[in-house]
Amino acid sequence: MFSLYSYDVFFLQLINSLHHNYFFNSLGWIISYFGLIYTGILIAIILYVFGGKKGKKVAVLLTVTVVITFLLTHLIKLLIMRPRPYTQLTTLIVCAVESDYSFPSGHTSMAAAISYILGKKYDCFKFTIIIPVLVGLSRMYFGVHYPSDVICGFILGILVAVLCEYISNQDKFKNFLEIRKT
Repeated sequence: MFSLYSYDVFFLQLINSLHHNYFFNSLGWIISYFGLIYTGILIAIILYVFGGKKGKKVAVLLTVTVVITFLLTHLIKLLIMRPRPYTQLTTLIVCAVESDYSFPSGHTSMAAAISYILGKKYDCFKFTIIIPVLVGLSRMYFGVHYPSDVICGFILGILVAVLCEYISNQDKFKNFLEIRKT
């Protein structure tokens, strides 16, 4: 009988054992940058400055979403305290060393939250949703996350984004923002 951990290890080793070279490692780093809070904030700044009225609204929603995603992800990391896979499995090819805990994947949760908001607000969700999938794969390729870390990070990022979008669409919230503008 297989446990969740055995599936985690199997799929992690499968992805992590893919061909490693300078090109693929560099590509993995570039993809991973899409999962940083700084990326979300930078996108929000660009939208706020250059995106017109719609861009300003999306920028505010995106900023709130990435901050909440960041805080919740790190709170869960502190509560679960799951060690990084490279500290448990000696067979991994380790391309990065992280100082925090493994569960859930912060890069994947952030990429999912950013991708959801941008995809929904700019009608390109079927394209933007590819980004957190690639981010999650890159984190396993580097040996810093189990598949369950990535899947739960993805779900967390989507849930936070959906909740933030839902709240931002409520009339009471819209009225509150209008009062704050005057």
